[in-house]
Amino acid sequence: MDVHKDSIAACSMTSEGKEFQTFSTKTVFILQLIDWIKIKKAAILAALNEIMFLSLNMN
Repeated sequence: MDVHKDSIAACSMTSEGKEFQTFSTKTVFILQLIDWIKIKKAAILAALNEIMFLSLNMN
């Protein structure tokens, strides 16, 4: 994830390839980002230019 003041760029990498999405930082779009992450069944999140890695337990 690449987080900016007005947008968040996210990339999903799977064996099927990469998918890029950009979301606004307004609440409604942050909720869409969360849904997108859940659909992708992401297990690990990382932010560019930051030392931040989050492991998600998606049971």
